[in-house]
Amino acid sequence: FREVMDEVIEDLAYFRDMQFVFLAGSDKEYAEHLRKRCIDCKIDNVSVLNYVEDIAELMNAADLAIAKSGGLTVTECLCSCLPLIIVGRSFGQEDANTTTVTRAGAARQVITSPELLKELERIKNDEGSLQQMIEGGALLRKPDSAEKVALATLEKVGKVGKARSTFVSFYRGKKPLRAR
Repeated sequence: FREVMDEVIEDLAYFRDMQFVFLAGSDKEYAEHLRKRCIDCKIDNVSVLNYVEDIAELMNAADLAIAKSGGLTVTECLCSCLPLIIVGRSFGQEDANTTTVTRAGAARQVITSPELLKELERIKNDEGSLQQMIEGGALLRKPDSAEKVALATLEKVGKVGKARSTFVSFYRGKKPLRAR
């Protein structure tokens, strides 16, 4: 993924009407590498962010994601109605993710940097292509699936009762870590 993105970063300046945001996560070295490339190549339509707390907010503001086909990424894109370009070959479970979303039309897969640039050009020139991908994602989107799984599980163990506002709480010591 990084190799392909490194190969296309200079070409992203061509897409003047698009703004690209790279999420480097906790890899500060990679973030600095990307920032330096953007400065050296005078690319002003690319931003580089480190770790992002509220990825859902960022995804809701985006028009398109370019990523690998990890399960969480694919799920978050589907839930956010965010079209996806999957970069690189997929193996194992990621191959199943890629097959599922590309067959539904929610995503497109590219292997090489020229393919990625060609796909970006196609999206740039075809205003309806992103909407088609959103509609393809609607075929797969199951917004209530976590609740349905939880209720089915509770039903299996005979503990279905009045729904509570918190389904599960995770603790670290005595401090809540996360509640659902």
